[in-house]
Amino acid sequence: MEYVQVLLPTIVVALIFWFVVRSLFRVDRNERLAEAEADARAGGGTGVVPGSSTGAAASDEDAEDARPSDAAGPRDADDAGSARP
Repeated sequence: MEYVQVLLPTIVVALIFWFVVRSLFRVDRNERLAEAEADARAGGGTGVVPGSSTGAAASDEDAEDARPSDAAGPRDADDAGSARP
């Protein structure tokens, strides 16, 4: 019986922590889904809702193509004066 008295506060705190973290994840997931649906309705998104099985996932090559190619410096001599450090 004394083991239960010793472990009960830890178990209760762990359960409270688990419920809080679970609710935070659920709220975040639902907010992301609602935002994606609103973007899709407004025409600002791709129409693919995160977590759905429709649509292909972007590959690393696609993400690489989306990055600016001139991140290291200017492209032309005209841009040389406006180069950022």
